[in-house]
Amino acid sequence: MSDVTFEQLWRSVMVYFPECPLPLAQQFVNNAYSNALAKSRWAGQRGDAAFVLPAPYDTGTITVTAGSATVTGTGTDWDLFPLQVLAGMQVVANGQGPFGTILTVDDATTITLDATWQGETLTDVPYTIQQIYLTPASDLASFLSVIDIQNNWKLHLTFSQEQLDYFDGQRNHSGTPFILAGGVSFTSGGRPRWEIWPRPGDAKVYPYHYIKRLPLLSAASDRPIFPFRGDVLREGIFAELALWPGTKQLKNPYFDMQQHQVHRELFTERLKEVQRDDQELAQTMITYHDNVPFAPFDAAWLQGHGGWPFI
Repeated sequence: MSDVTFEQLWRSVMVYFPECPLPLAQQFVNNAYSNALAKSRWAGQRGDAAFVLPAPYDTGTITVTAGSATVTGTGTDWDLFPLQVLAGMQVVANGQGPFGTILTVDDATTITLDATWQGETLTDVPYTIQQIYLTPASDLASFLSVIDIQNNWKLHLTFSQEQLDYFDGQRNHSGTPFILAGGVSFTSGGRPRWEIWPRPGDAKVYPYHYIKRLPLLSAASDRPIFPFRGDVLREGIFAELALWPGTKQLKNPYFDMQQHQVHRELFTERLKEVQRDDQELAQTMITYHDNVPFAPFDAAWLQGHGGWPFI
């Protein structure tokens, strides 16, 4: 963490402008902090988590009706699972898409989806309940890597769901996943989801590294992330302060465009120094995951797996 708190930073504004309204002083601090965060992927923004996918469940058969959110089972025994186990997982009917996401498990043979069934009506067909749409950590800004530990490779992260629609519109491929595709709808809480493809056939765990989306400073005791030092951030804060002329009733005695330019240049130069130091530190923090290759995805691999698309 940084060597200064939010309160210490906004109080430094008061030294040069004692009449500055507190919300404005705090805004100057957060403006400078936001500008610093935007300069790089900082070591303090790195996070680690994992996607935990339970084994697919396929006991019994189901009936789904076009335009209805109700899934009816025969011999399914869904009441054996607590609600929190199945809620949020996907229902796959007859081995292909579209997928329905479970909202509630009402009893042993009734499930309610979070939206009406978008496919055709199917009666007493085989099914699986499994995790296909993955929701990452709530503070995720971007992925660095997602790892398949069993196969010792990274999943490809550059595909969109629209591209999956092109080469597997029916979503009838299952096997060893090697793509995590973006573009899936958001959860009810507003968090984005990704689709894993092909559909996994067993339980899987995928550790991942990511860049965190950081909140602005708010509590007096909040500290900027490491490696931002107080002396560096103050240059950015004073650049903000010198740029604001004040109002007719409240003039800013520190307002000076030349002073603003001096602080801005110092802020930029010192951030470059911090960035170099941070990069040296980040390189020492690389784990074995970062040396893992991506899943094979070349002509030789496709030929050995039945061509494209493949099973």
